[in-house]
Amino acid sequence: FCQARCGQYPDSLAMRLARRGIQRTCAFGCGAVVLGLGIQWPQRALRAFAPLEKHANALRSGVQPRVAVDRGAKPQDTVFKCDRVRDWLLEDCNNYRSMHVRRPQCLRATQHHVDLLDKCGALGHLGSVHEEIRVAQLRGSEELVAAEWSAKSRRLLGNIGGPGLPDSLSEQISRDITEVGAVMAKMFPAAEVMALTLQLLGENCCTRWHQDHYTARVIITYNGPGTVYVHHDNVDFWELDNGGSNDHIIRDVSQVMSASVGDVLFMKGKLFPHAANGLVHKSPERRYHPEGAVMNRLCLKVDVK
Repeated sequence: FCQARCGQYPDSLAMRLARRGIQRTCAFGCGAVVLGLGIQWPQRALRAFAPLEKHANALRSGVQPRVAVDRGAKPQDTVFKCDRVRDWLLEDCNNYRSMHVRRPQCLRATQHHVDLLDKCGALGHLGSVHEEIRVAQLRGSEELVAAEWSAKSRRLLGNIGGPGLPDSLSEQISRDITEVGAVMAKMFPAAEVMALTLQLLGENCCTRWHQDHYTARVIITYNGPGTVYVHHDNVDFWELDNGGSNDHIIRDVSQVMSASVGDVLFMKGKLFPHAANGLVHKSPERRYHPEGAVMNRLCLKVDVK
């Protein structure tokens, strides 16, 4: 029984099979796995052996498989539900992979206007406007931090062409930038660069489950559905790391969580300096108008690389 390395089979099943004396070397060569010839196996046992067959096939093809291990995940370490952005500074947040501020009353953009921005190329040929903030140079001064984020907010919004944004939405985005920026500067005072991006997401969104390979990202969606995310124990990491489809990555789709329009979601990447990091997430599925055109979303991102 190869539980020491494979970790795939429940002890109770292994004990019953071992008592029958039916053993054979595991595909890894690391112990004995029960494989019987001419035995009517219960469906539960056959399902238990399926991951091993996947690993064995990968080994034969030259791919080094990732063993499906726990990775220390607990459902309660996934998201810290906050009332305010400044709650991210609480020490308890170190134990979570994300922080989620729900804002049901946040001002929303209309779908028509967001699609018009895309049609007019108002955010450039890449569909985004971008600014960078060199936080480390501000040396922890709250006055300098506030002034810098405010200036970058004006420049960012001033780069939007075409019909622009309604004044009320521009004011909402500006407030979000200064509020999030002030807290992020306290969380990462030595950050060389923080990237501030306002982006239109349509066909270009990433709808495959993944982990970000940087420190952290804050994302706010101003229309349509927001980012979706899951507990680590609901993820098949072998499938995630080896090109598996979404249907194979997630064990139970009913346990998927999501941010709503206007919510502020802080996601820790794999480079976040704490064990609770690497939130598994993705963009929501694309939506389309009846005539076939994609429904764009307007999103604000603040990245710490």
